[in-house]
Amino acid sequence: MNRRTGSRAFRLFAIVAASAVVAGCLSGPPPQSVFYTLEPAVTAAKRMKPLAGTILVNRLTARGLTGGRQIVFRDANHPFQVQRYHYRYWADAPAVLIQDRLVESLRQSGIADYVITPAERAKADWLLSGSLLRFEHHPYARPPAVIVELELGIVRSDCRDPVFLKRYAVREPASNNQIEQAIPAFEHALTRLIDQFLQDAGRVLERQTKPDAGVCRATG
Repeated sequence: MNRRTGSRAFRLFAIVAASAVVAGCLSGPPPQSVFYTLEPAVTAAKRMKPLAGTILVNRLTARGLTGGRQIVFRDANHPFQVQRYHYRYWADAPAVLIQDRLVESLRQSGIADYVITPAERAKADWLLSGSLLRFEHHPYARPPAVIVELELGIVRSDCRDPVFLKRYAVREPASNNQIEQAIPAFEHALTRLIDQFLQDAGRVLERQTKPDAGVCRATG
């Protein structure tokens, strides 16, 4: 290698090295992950007398992206695409957060003597199960909004006869399209949905616990 070629190689190396240093300084540290939880208000009125013995609240099922912890959003320009935010997560899977809220809401409503989860490993008179179908942020809708959709059902534990099944869907507007404003909207939507479910469940269980409510259907 002659002197001229060596000088060119050195200059090229110096330029590449300097570019790498500048790029490293400009890039900075990676974005910090942020985790969100839900604390919807419980608005159900306390009943003076429980309508049922014990209700067991199972964990909700959830498929695909809805079953994970990343926050899901949908762009109005691409309605068939479901996407996830980067570095934005729920503190736990939405199905778990909603199960917790259902348990707390049922307990505060006084609708039953006891409200338990599978962790208690106790016998129950009624089994509450369901599916989380949608838990989405729509930042580019007009106005921006969130959508929560649940299907909830109650069965008798002694014979597994269904006594209640209903799908709930709530659309709650947000003040702007930022994820920070979507979280309160999710809370309000879930509060409305659970409050409606408690009213429905109260009417159903009131009928089921009357003396003339009937017995389990025959099987076989």
